Amino acid sequence: MLLAADANAILQALLGRASLVIETGRVDLATTVSTLNEVREHFAAVAGKYDVPAESLNEGLALLGIKAYGPRKYRAKLVEAERRMGQKDPDDIPLLALALTMKVPVWSNDRHFQGVGVQRYTTRELLAKLGVSRGR
Repeated sequence: MLLAADANAILQALLGRASLVIETGRVDLATTVSTLNEVREHFAAVAGKYDVPAESLNEGLALLGIKAYGPRKYRAKLVEAERRMGQKDPDDIPLLALALTMKVPVWSNDRHFQGVGVQRYTTRELLAKLGVSRGR
């Protein structure tokens, strides 16, 4: 299953809270270059809050094997994504445009992806869909 991953889902995976999604081997992740930059911008704060070395977060990000796309990939859907997303979160317009371009669901815990015309999975919903229990 290919998913367009939001920054919060990627950070959850890096912190182990969503690692089971990745460990199933049944999920491939795509995102935008701007989303990966957003993830990296949070590394210092996340490292301090969770006592995790920032280098480990960067190494983990590389191990996730996320395919990142620049605007050329989703440019044709940017206007439509902006119309659908409105002012909910302008920073996520590129990710929505990517999901629309690739015709894939979004993995995000943000509610502003509801009602924008693409399937959205929260981490909890995705784990249930994959038949994975957090307690395993």
